[in-house]
Amino acid sequence: MAINLKDDHIAHCLSLASHVSELYGQRVPDRTSTVKSIGYLQDLAEDLTKKPIQYTTVHVSEKTQIIKGFYLAREDYLEIVILEDLNDCWERFVLCKELFHAFIDCDEYRNMDLKVQAAGIYPVFAADPAAVDAILSVDAEYLAEIAAIEFLLPFSERKACLAAGRSTDSIAEQYKIPAVMVDRYCLPNNMAAMAAHFD
Repeated sequence: MAINLKDDHIAHCLSLASHVSELYGQRVPDRTSTVKSIGYLQDLAEDLTKKPIQYTTVHVSEKTQIIKGFYLAREDYLEIVILEDLNDCWERFVLCKELFHAFIDCDEYRNMDLKVQAAGIYPVFAADPAAVDAILSVDAEYLAEIAAIEFLLPFSERKACLAAGRSTDSIAEQYKIPAVMVDRYCLPNNMAAMAAHFD
């Protein structure tokens, strides 16, 4: 991976994604669809965290679009803030990634200290001072991204698609996730890094 993450943290997130996928599979009427429902995933997150989840959109100039969304753990609810005007694939992916922050931060799954003071990292989104304190670390961003990819496009399915000679664009279209994310996680070095956790 592009960032130096601890193997046990990656393993934890992959295990979490697998468990969430199992729970998700018990809820959805169509388990054969490759397009996972973010609505069902949100319901599951609300059940496990025992808190409602609210979505907020923000508008920022193109020059400041460093990130596309973030997650805030409020006292009585969880808030996911995303950029407005994301296309459907990006909105699905960003919401999924931010929901995985909620799963990672849930007492049932917490086995590592991911929260750090993030003042100054994402000041464009600091609508209030409490928001900055609640933003997760850069490592946590990558871990949530890894978990989200594993949920939306599991390693075994990425491997099968690549073995069949599928283009990353066709994979992205089938799973309704951004092509750039499929490209990133289908790179040989990233596939090899993930294979170590599955073989």
